[in-house]
Amino acid sequence: MDEQKYLSEEEQYEKVLDKEKIARIKDPELRDIRYKYLNLVNQIFQDEQHFNDYEFENETNRVRALEQKEIEKYKESIKK
Repeated sequence: MDEQKYLSEEEQYEKVLDKEKIARIKDPELRDIRYKYLNLVNQIFQDEQHFNDYEFENETNRVRALEQKEIEKYKESIKK
């Protein structure tokens, strides 16, 4: 992929990214992390009818928090 098509460092760590933006992350490990959580959130949306509004919001927030935690762990690992 052309260098200028990759997301900037700041952009790749935005809280929510769509699949097109995730595809533009240069580092495959970070890209895999972001895809993993995008897929989990998409599963929650597909199962939306099984949740009341409160549960739905809690579940999506829980997955987003796990994603941020894993991203922070990844950031620490690349600093070494």
